[in-house]
Amino acid sequence: MPRRPHTVSVGAALLCGAACILIALAGCSSTIDPASPATGASDGATRTEVGGGVSVRNPRSWQLIAPPITAVSYPVERLLLTSYPTRRGGNCSPDRAERDLPANGALVYLFEYRPQLGAVWAHLRRSGFPPRPAHFALRRRDLSDFECWQIPSYLISFRAAGRAFQLHVALGKNATAARHAQVLRVLDSLRFSTLPAPPPDPYAGWRTLEDETSDGIRTPPRWPAAATTSPRRYSRPRTLFFTSNRALPGLASAPPRRARTARRLPRSFPARALDAFPANGVLLWVREDRKGPSSDAFAPIPRRPWPQPGDFRSAPTNPARRWPGLRWERAGGEAQRHRFSVWVISAPDATDSDRALARKAATGLALSTGDSRDARCNRACKTG
Repeated sequence: MPRRPHTVSVGAALLCGAACILIALAGCSSTIDPASPATGASDGATRTEVGGGVSVRNPRSWQLIAPPITAVSYPVERLLLTSYPTRRGGNCSPDRAERDLPANGALVYLFEYRPQLGAVWAHLRRSGFPPRPAHFALRRRDLSDFECWQIPSYLISFRAAGRAFQLHVALGKNATAARHAQVLRVLDSLRFSTLPAPPPDPYAGWRTLEDETSDGIRTPPRWPAAATTSPRRYSRPRTLFFTSNRALPGLASAPPRRARTARRLPRSFPARALDAFPANGVLLWVREDRKGPSSDAFAPIPRRPWPQPGDFRSAPTNPARRWPGLRWERAGGEAQRHRFSVWVISAPDATDSDRALARKAATGLALSTGDSRDARCNRACKTG
């Protein structure tokens, strides 16, 4: 399974069963010192436990960097190992380490597809993660340019100890045979422990919607829902998602098995739907606003699932005045100058349970805030 482009995310992104995607701030790196020197290969390798049930024999002259490494929070980063000095940092790949790669250098980046909630393999194909080989190999035909990566790399998917992993390996353009062999020793030295199963997913059975920028939302069963599949095609403000407890005029739901069918949601609140809003209707509306700093209306998104029910405030704004019979609640947040508004709109006869389901869906929201959100719209963006 090739790695999807992914950027820093905020909110309680329960996509693929992940419990809470938070901002991973990139800063200066610190290397992991071997806990106890052990006899290694001829390059003085010592075994180091890096956490998460992973250990590796890292050559004495290499640098081992622990998570957080980049702004990626799912898949879960496990280690970055380089033959040269570098620092952690990057949006959806270890950008700084890639830029620092010398001509005879090597880079090993390991991450795992492991949700914080729910069954590990619920959203993964085992066939995409073959059993770990007895010995890893780096074949020239597997060297490729992967999205998010600045340099060519080898991508290796495998499973071990009931877990799903991927490796990216990059070599400098003048890497020697000795360096190549050293990298293979490092890969073969990786050891993985079995981890306890994650807690149950409270969103089990809910539908997942994603857009091309890796935003995502989980929606209640049988609730109509849809996404703007390629938000970058349109200027801000732009609507990302909606879900409602009743079918609404002018808002078509994405087909259950074609959640990524190309479509664009209305840029502003759908007048036709709100004019004919059901007496017991509830609508969750997620919009990306124009970029800007944090403010009273767009507080910094906290390091926890966002928005939670307590983040919503009554919103006496223009749309509320146009449709005064409806109840308007809004949560506004900002991260890296990307600003979002999440609205829960409900009619007088709406049940508290349906309002609670809309807020629960909001808490399961994932919003990417990396540089890719502002990148030029490429072919994938145009097709959704």
